[in-house]
Amino acid sequence: MGPAQIFRSCKIGTNSLYSIGTFHSGVTVLSQQIRALNLAWAFVEGKIVDCVIPDRRTSKPKMVAIVGGGFAGLTFAAGLIAKRANVELTIFEERDTLLPLQHGSDSRWLHPQIYDWPGERSEMNVAMLPVLNWSAARASDVVVQIMTEWKATVEHAPLKPELYCNAGHLQISATPGKGLAVEWVGERRNPVDATMDEDAQVHAVGASKIFDHVVLAVGFGLEQHDAISYWRNEQLGQPSLDQPSKTFLVSGQGDGAMIDLLHLRISHYRPDRILDQLFSDKPKLLSAIEDLYRRNLATKRPTSLFASFESLGEQDGLVATEFKAICDDLRKRLRRDTNVILHIRQQSFAAVFGPGTSFQNRFLGSRLIKSTIQERRPDRQRRDNFEPVCHNVLRYGGSPSAC
Repeated sequence: MGPAQIFRSCKIGTNSLYSIGTFHSGVTVLSQQIRALNLAWAFVEGKIVDCVIPDRRTSKPKMVAIVGGGFAGLTFAAGLIAKRANVELTIFEERDTLLPLQHGSDSRWLHPQIYDWPGERSEMNVAMLPVLNWSAARASDVVVQIMTEWKATVEHAPLKPELYCNAGHLQISATPGKGLAVEWVGERRNPVDATMDEDAQVHAVGASKIFDHVVLAVGFGLEQHDAISYWRNEQLGQPSLDQPSKTFLVSGQGDGAMIDLLHLRISHYRPDRILDQLFSDKPKLLSAIEDLYRRNLATKRPTSLFASFESLGEQDGLVATEFKAICDDLRKRLRRDTNVILHIRQQSFAAVFGPGTSFQNRFLGSRLIKSTIQERRPDRQRRDNFEPVCHNVLRYGGSPSAC
């Protein structure tokens, strides 16, 4: 893919306005970083910006604004800095610090590759990036890894970026022949760690500036309808201490909903660990699943994989035997202190397992649902053997395939 193709996938309209990953599916931390690095590379290779070369005269720096101080925004900035791009970067973050969604998130596990399972290198626990690299860990610990690398990057930057936190009222407008005008209200912070530089009582101030290019790196976003964010610390994976059994309503049909469903119903669930536990001694079944995965990737119009997963148990020989063993293993891991009602829009569970969720979640979710959960449509009453719902988990957006 060349610079022109990358610009076509990222550019908005005819102005120098770009977006990283906003309209993509299958969003993970790593995929956002890769998209950010691709755009940074396109800026350099496409001659959008020059590079600072020692002992060579350079032109006036380009003014580049980055809206969003999450994984995508910082990685794009780090990519330009690593290339010694002749730019003056200004980063706007809506919240009080960098990487705000994952900051302090101790209950979510991030793995760079696992949601490409069973693809090649999917179990590698290192992102293998040239900048802002990280390895699998709790989300809060990944933040520490990224911020450590970000600090080193900024300290070696030929031109230090500017950072504004608690940025609001941000407006972007075209100024013919001059670039894009950005107006905002925000607090200027130390770009290394988002701390306040001098005055501890600093207040947000309004400002405006003309930029040559503006990149929207708005990230995962928040859940809709004021639902609790996927990244807030929760206790879904912990055993109940005050009741013998609790009933949860999980509403949604993307990766976020499927991850929480698996957390609630499988003991000691973690996406990378359970795959190793289930498949380490089942080579024939794993080979059959890898073949199904490749065929699904090659399909121009992917459909539900529910029937395909079911067919694994109908094959002759060792594949069916190992498939049955996995189903039995999952039943043994079921938690006895939880019940889950899965609320979806589709008329059948089979429709959930289309291209909207990762292959891993489709496989594990289908086995869990087939084995333990009765199909429930919106027009059906909740079964009497369930305890009253004590907790609603709403996953309507903002939940990536990342934990």
